[in-house]
Formats: sequence, structure tokens, C-alpha cells
Amino acid sequence: MFLPLCASTSSTVNLSHFSSLLPMPDLSAWKSGNMGVSGVIQMKGNLPGPHIGVFSLMHGNEYSGAIALDELLRGNFQPYRGTISFAFLNISAFECFDPLSPLMARFVDEDMNRLWSYPILRSHRQSTELNRARELLPFIESTDIVIDLHSMLWGGERAILCNRAKKNRLLAKKINAIPLIITDSGHTHGPRLIDFEHFTETGPAQACLIEGGYHWSRKTVNTLKDLVSHFLNCAVTNLSSQGPARKNNPHHSTLSEVSKPVRWADVTHIITANTNMFEFVRPVRGGDIIAKKNTLLAFDGKWPIYTPYNDCMIVLPNLMPSKGHTALRMAIIKE
Repeated sequence: MFLPLCASTSSTVNLSHFSSLLPMPDLSAWKSGNMGVSGVIQMKGNLPGPHIGVFSLMHGNEYSGAIALDELLRGNFQPYRGTISFAFLNISAFECFDPLSPLMARFVDEDMNRLWSYPILRSHRQSTELNRARELLPFIESTDIVIDLHSMLWGGERAILCNRAKKNRLLAKKINAIPLIITDSGHTHGPRLIDFEHFTETGPAQACLIEGGYHWSRKTVNTLKDLVSHFLNCAVTNLSSQGPARKNNPHHSTLSEVSKPVRWADVTHIITANTNMFEFVRPVRGGDIIAKKNTLLAFDGKWPIYTPYNDCMIVLPNLMPSKGHTALRMAIIKE
């Protein structure tokens, strides 16, 4: 049987630094889907309402979100109102996953979360991920709200990410389950799903990306599972089969009771590695606040990278970026 060659985030990463602690989920029950698109499971309520998409596996080795959705599906989660679609996006990359080389299944040919614009989708270019995005496109265009579940290789503070459209900032606030919300304009080398025209200021729908924690942690699975069930029960009225969240609801989450005051951060600087010799000079984690302006963070080859202002938040640093990839983002805190 032929398996595609799956690509890593960087050919120079020492894989011995990482271990896969979670068994891969068995997604065979969902692979065929139930609406003519592989990996897409759709459930309809009896009353009209929005179409909410909850997505996992944009990257094949980020399967904590897939475990969360698998467990919710096996628990017979059903909508009371509207439509809920659970989707496993990059199944081809996921099927390449090898616990001994856990970074090698992020994608097959290219990062699927850098392809979401009509000019790219309508181009003549071909790849495993691009063809899969085209297959998913009509389904995605039917959604009103999308929550895209991700996790982090390097760990850090969990966060909700959205573009700067007011409607998406409102959605992030409505989710009300993670106390850090980050707004930005995406990556320099391709648009994410949440940057797709369908979800921009002039588009008809809303979207947020969730960074739930370290890739292969049960804590991350629980965070994402609680967030999804909490949102479907609480943030959108009467979506679950149980109606609004109640203490006796098997899908009820306590996230709303424990959520902290929301912190907002807006990304002002996106640092892309211009060499294959990008190296941080101090320990950094996503969510860290660097107090002083002009603090040295890293060298990109011989070029130094400094913080541009006081109280600078570090957003999703990549501790081993390859040339042309985002190394980190820096954000200003907006209370």
C-alpha cells in the first residue's frame, strides 16, 4: 500500500526532544462521513438555527482535537436547534503519524492552514492538502460559525485566535472559555482558514482558532472537549439536545464558572525566519510578557530580534523555525 511522504515542520529538529504520550484515536467510524465528504459528520436539529462547524486535524499530528470530537460523537452529541458538523480535515496526514517521528505528519505536501483564499483554491496548482481543501470548500461555505481546534508543539498559554473583524472578536468573547484572546492578520506565507474570505469582515460567517495546549496531552483533549461542549450548550442558545447547559447535562462544562477575566492581545509584529539559523537567546513560551522594550529575544543568523515595546506578549513561538516560516509573533496587551 502506498503512503504519501509526510513532511515535518523542520528538517533540522531533533525528534528525541519530543514524545507522543497519547494513543492515536481510531477514526475509522467517521472517515466516510455522512454527507458525501470524507471525515465530515453532520447532525441536524428539529428547529432552525445556525450551521456550526467544529474542525480538527488541520495538521495531521495535532490529534488532541480529533480525540475530543471522537469522544463527543461516541457520546451521541445531537443538536436541538440548527446544524452541527464535526470535521476531521487532513486525514491523509494523520494516517502518516508515527510515534517515533511525531513531527513528520503535520502535512503531506504543504501546510493545509496556509491555503484558504479563493485565488489559491481556484488556481491550477495541485497538492494533497490543496485538493482536500477544494473537496471541503462547498461544505465550509455552508457554515455560519466555525471553531478550528489546534494544539501547540512547544506548549504555552492556551488562547483563542481570530482575525480583526468585529464579528469574530465577538465570537471569541462569546466562547467565554479561555481567558486569552489574540487578534492578528495571519501569517505572511499563506492565509489560515480563519482568514478565508467567508470569515472576513465582508463575508457572511464567523470563525475562531483555538490553541488548546501541548499536542499530546490529555489535559489538552479535556480543554478542547470542554470548550466545544460548553460553547454548543451555552454560547449559542438551545443548541444541544439537552437545551441550555444544566448540572445534569452530560455535556455540561464548568468552564463558564472558572473562566478568568478575558485578556485581549493584538499582534503587531510577525517575525518570519529569513535563515535556517534562527535561535532564541532566552527561554520563551506563548503568553510570556517581556517587560522592557528593546529586550534581545533571538538572532536570525546574525540579525538580532528585539521587543518593540514594553510589556510585549510572545505569541506562539516556534523554537526551531526553518527559513520562510513564522518564528514568533509579538503582541500588545489590550485590557
